[in-house]
Amino acid sequence: MSSRRSIWRHDMAQSLNVSFSREMADHSRGLRKWELTILREQCKEKDLEEFYMAYMRRLHKSQLYSFMTMLIFCTGIHSALLLATLDPEERDYVYEDVSVYLGGTILTIIILSLNLKQTSPKVYPLVANMCAFVATILLMLMDTSVTILHMYRRSVTLPVYINFIIFSIYCFLPITSHIFAIILGFLVSAVYVVFLRIQVYVWINQGSPSFRNPTKAASFYVGMICMNLFGIFMRLAREAVTRMTFLDKRQCIEEDILFHAAKDQEKNLLLSMIPKQIAKQMEDDVKLRIELMKNPHLSTSLDKIRKLFIEPHDDVTILYADIVNYTKLTTTLDVKSLVETLHELYVRFDDGAQELDVLRIQFLGDCYYCVANVSIPNEEHAKSCVKLGLRMIKDIREVGNSRNRGIDMRIGVHSGSVLSGVIGASKWQFDIYSKDVEIANRLESTGIPGRVHISKETLDRLDNRFQYEPGTKVALDDALLRKHQITTFLIVTPNEIENNLITRRSVFVRAEFSEENVKEVDSFERMRTMIHNGMSQESNRFPIIGFVQQYKRLVFGSHVRERGSESAKQHFYENISWLFMWYKNWRWEFSYMQQSDILHKYSVLVSYIVFCGTVILLYFNMKQANIFWELSAIGNFLFLLILAMLWYRKVWSFFFATMFIPKPRKKVSLFLFKLSDKAQKNFKFRTLVYVTIILLQIALICVELLDCSQFQVINDIMETHAYGADINEICFTPWAITHAMDLTIGIIFLFTHISYVLKWIIALVVLIFHIIVVFVVYDFMFEYSTSSNPYFLPQYVHFMELCRVAWIFHIMNREIEFISRMDFNWKHELRKKKDNAKFTNETISILIGNILPAHIVNIYMKDHLASELCYEEYQNVAVMFATIRNYDTEQVGMRVLNEIICDFDEVLSTYQGFNKIEKIKVANWTYMAACGLSSTNSIIKRNRSNLENKESDFKLAASASEISGNSELQAPVALREVGLSNDVVFVMMRFALDLMKKMRQFNEENIQSDDKRTQGALRIGIANGPVMAGVVGLYKPFYDIWGNAVNLASRMDSTGLENCIQVPEETANILMSYDVQCTFRGMTFAKGLDYIPTYFVEIDDDFQFVQQRTDEAVT
Repeated sequence: MSSRRSIWRHDMAQSLNVSFSREMADHSRGLRKWELTILREQCKEKDLEEFYMAYMRRLHKSQLYSFMTMLIFCTGIHSALLLATLDPEERDYVYEDVSVYLGGTILTIIILSLNLKQTSPKVYPLVANMCAFVATILLMLMDTSVTILHMYRRSVTLPVYINFIIFSIYCFLPITSHIFAIILGFLVSAVYVVFLRIQVYVWINQGSPSFRNPTKAASFYVGMICMNLFGIFMRLAREAVTRMTFLDKRQCIEEDILFHAAKDQEKNLLLSMIPKQIAKQMEDDVKLRIELMKNPHLSTSLDKIRKLFIEPHDDVTILYADIVNYTKLTTTLDVKSLVETLHELYVRFDDGAQELDVLRIQFLGDCYYCVANVSIPNEEHAKSCVKLGLRMIKDIREVGNSRNRGIDMRIGVHSGSVLSGVIGASKWQFDIYSKDVEIANRLESTGIPGRVHISKETLDRLDNRFQYEPGTKVALDDALLRKHQITTFLIVTPNEIENNLITRRSVFVRAEFSEENVKEVDSFERMRTMIHNGMSQESNRFPIIGFVQQYKRLVFGSHVRERGSESAKQHFYENISWLFMWYKNWRWEFSYMQQSDILHKYSVLVSYIVFCGTVILLYFNMKQANIFWELSAIGNFLFLLILAMLWYRKVWSFFFATMFIPKPRKKVSLFLFKLSDKAQKNFKFRTLVYVTIILLQIALICVELLDCSQFQVINDIMETHAYGADINEICFTPWAITHAMDLTIGIIFLFTHISYVLKWIIALVVLIFHIIVVFVVYDFMFEYSTSSNPYFLPQYVHFMELCRVAWIFHIMNREIEFISRMDFNWKHELRKKKDNAKFTNETISILIGNILPAHIVNIYMKDHLASELCYEEYQNVAVMFATIRNYDTEQVGMRVLNEIICDFDEVLSTYQGFNKIEKIKVANWTYMAACGLSSTNSIIKRNRSNLENKESDFKLAASASEISGNSELQAPVALREVGLSNDVVFVMMRFALDLMKKMRQFNEENIQSDDKRTQGALRIGIANGPVMAGVVGLYKPFYDIWGNAVNLASRMDSTGLENCIQVPEETANILMSYDVQCTFRGMTFAKGLDYIPTYFVEIDDDFQFVQQRTDEAVT
């Protein structure tokens, strides 16, 4: 599996970057649009319109149940009161009324039930609109026919379902079009206006004193206008919160897809470094390592991450393969040809290893080694390794012939036991250790090119499947093989190497992700398709708080579960109180209330219009005192002040904002702009505004009521009866008060992101206040007001009117509140997913950083490298090989090695910055590192050897010295003549000394014996020069460096001495230019390089550099 890059993030980011200017322009235009317009455009842009419409169809059907239930309750209670409160002789007049109410209800329900049937999305709007239109006509006929019936009987009655019908048109009937709903709502209002005017005209002609003054019907007219306004606003508010919910849910699904893709990528990245079984055991340890990598200043002890996870494996087979002529290959080819050749080889090897169930451990320069029956169960592990060895020989010859490279391979195979585990604190690696690993390595080195060299232990497990012959003569004389009495054999290479494996994939295409969903996220269009499919499933399971659902939950609680709901939804259901509509978790409730409310300014604007309507309503229906106008003036001033504060940001953005000037520049304007933004975000301010508006509305009504003396009313009523005057001319019109109370109830339930409990408390207070006014304080006034039916007590009609309005507003507000809280749930889930995705992305970066150097990570993760190789060439890199001596795995175990490597990694972490030291690999007991592998040092990007500023050389060398704690070393004048890139040699030398100090510290803390032979010691080789680097491999991408400097540093180590640093002549000359004394050792044989002059770096007993003597030459 390739750990290439976070393809899903990059694709989306790339598409966003390409359209940056377009988005900026869209943002600028968005400032000049209404919020709902922007939401509609976003839904269309993100392919959510069909899901929104499907959800609204479900919502309409659910609302029909609520509406039909309310209709049955309203007409049923009305009919029951008519029959229960009237005397037997009076009931004869209302039987027809009850028949009309019940008949109209039944017919309406039958018509609306047609809409509950399953219809296609194309036919649904027509069916729904027709059903709603017919149902509206039936309801109007039901309401007006009773009045018409009694009007011809010379009884004065009023239609009382006006507000219920108008509001239901907008919020409960299944009307899909806003335009059609508005037209129907105002058409119904116009019909009622005409009907009331005709009714008043008939009453006047019949000699009735009621409504002799035409302005007395103003309360009905104003009430209908305000009810239309309420309906339009709450319909649009529901659309806004629903669309926001869909947008947030889509983003939630997107983050979920990206998160799971990232988790799969993280898992595969981890498994590319650590086998599955080990990874499971050390999961907590890996998390701790990652946390410490991201937060190095944590106080957690380093010992906690040094817990070593090892597994013994008793029956395994180890394969070591070494490329013949590797040194020539890495020193004669250019970087592109070298990386292509090695990549093709290692891809073929990885491909074969995977197919034969052999686990590749790592590359060691020219060495490729792997093991069978570790992590991957393989009963025929010996046969698999021999087959793999034969296949590797065939592959390398094919590649060598096709590229004219003249390369071959020696292979050693041995069976035995190993210990496997993860080594190191940074760039940790999975490796195997045991004497059998060393034996397999020695079988390779004593083998013959083009042959598989095996031990008798392996031969015994082959079941005579292969022909063989005696091993090499070199193996007979090898000390290690003789010590362990290893008999060797050479496999006879068949004419046709057995290969019934599957066809090999292209070696220049990076490994595909094993998880289908990760693979599918490889393009922006596929991402959109996956999100679309996710929304298609989720939109059908979107919860709806209809009448049936919510009251089932109120009665049965959380035991009633949505079919197919996910755990996140279930958690939401269990965390919300269905009675009080708040979160049981008060932190959630507080966070919900602290959200910004984009509808708040619109709610205040609608409230102001309704407030003005209330003033007009009361003005035309009663005599006004001065305090009424004073209160109206105060109310208008406060409203305008609040509106100016809330609308300043929107108005300024609408008229003055541009793409490059999104905010005002003047201080006063900027202050008002920010204040306007904070006003809709501040929950306390919103609540204060809400309560203030309600108090102003109630205060207007109270002023009118208090201005009316109860004793004067009683006297006026007696005189009115005596002289036949109009009862409504006295003090105030009762229906005006009730309609004003209706508007107050509407304002109470108008606002969103205000505590649902607070709304109900205020609504109950208003209802109780109205009961007291109607039945106690001003019972005489309301008793003589116009009723809905003959002989029916008018107080009941007034109270039912207010309860009916409160119920329908409550149901609609509860629905909007539920959708808003559902949206908050998605936002909460989205924040968690973003946090998880952020952590996963950081983890992926760290995991890739454990394979690649920091500057290579960004290059390697780019999308254009999907089918390209990643390589660079450096002019001057210092390479170090440090081998730990006097220890072996059989004696001290892997724990000692892990402790030492962790100590070295701790030292490595201090060498960051300009000349950062990169850990390349740990091979057995050898630690390999390089300095100079930075993006600025790559000659493909910039050649640093010709920099003119030589004056900074000493500063860089001095800073490196300060890092190491050696402030006494001074740079001579000769340093000015050395290229800036030579600093890498000096920094690497300081690092080598720090490793030697750390090795001595480890001995002092852990080794009690004074015998030097039992103490750990470092043998270090350092060389510098041009280096090639690149990423090779298929299932386990591996970063490695090649070149003469790498080979030379390896030979400096292998031919060196304990507690010494050996360098070649070129490196010694650079160090001497830094006043570091180097002593000529002599001509040393280096494999592949013949005899070369080498030097030892002079160090004292404290592992400090010995400064060069200027009075004599060093020889």
